[in-house]
Amino acid sequence: SRGEVFHILEMPCFQGCAPGKLHLGSVAPHLPLFISAPRELAVLQIRDLLEHAVQLLEAGQHDEAIRLADGGGDSVQGLRHIVCLKCVAQDLRSGSFERACTTIGRFRELEASTWQECIMQFDRFGGLQYLAVNIPVPPRSTRLPQEVYDDALGRLVAFPSALVAVLSWWPSDIFSVGKLEESLRRSLPDLDSSPAHSLSAEDRCRVEALALLNCSQGNLVTAARFLLELGSPEVFRLLRRGFVEGQESALAAELVRPNVRQLYEIDDREACTLLVN
Repeated sequence: SRGEVFHILEMPCFQGCAPGKLHLGSVAPHLPLFISAPRELAVLQIRDLLEHAVQLLEAGQHDEAIRLADGGGDSVQGLRHIVCLKCVAQDLRSGSFERACTTIGRFRELEASTWQECIMQFDRFGGLQYLAVNIPVPPRSTRLPQEVYDDALGRLVAFPSALVAVLSWWPSDIFSVGKLEESLRRSLPDLDSSPAHSLSAEDRCRVEALALLNCSQGNLVTAARFLLELGSPEVFRLLRRGFVEGQESALAAELVRPNVRQLYEIDDREACTLLVN
């Protein structure tokens, strides 16, 4: 089978020497090998891919290390994991989160353990919101174990705007909805007693995340109630969906009729259309 080129090293002492005049001497893989030319002799030490990748990283040759990891990552346990984390470490320390995400995107099919470690490291340096939108989710990408998604979402409670963004397109069956809802409610201890207008911008995003979770589970009445309290125009889209799905009676009785005035205050045109239809 055709071999894979992992790394190329120029040897100036052999420039201009015809291949037919070079001779290779090798006894065993763990011993040095020799390349001889008419006037030069080179001694080379064979190293394994992991050791070679670490040397490339220490020399600042990240592109070569990534190419090596992607070429031999399937056959060497931990190779892709170590190279990935070492490549992004400096960018994380300097706050260059977008560049770190670009580097991660250069690797193919990172292991779940690598994603979990990346999530932890990005969170540690305050940049998890940048990584979140790059975490692979089905159907376009490989599905990771549920605990990876649960870990990311649990940490994103501290970055609620990013949490809302990923919940808007992540399939709800890849993570624990109940676990995340519990974390959100713990972060909103005064949710039932505080009016929505007194909430901070971050807490409003957390309430919106609760609405998205309930919506994904078909709890449209609860989801619509959260959006109504926020004064969000999205409540009309949700109400229309509920009417189409046969929940008109429950929504009308529990939300629409008791809150006609508030619906008009949110958007009078949408409210009029909703009530007429």
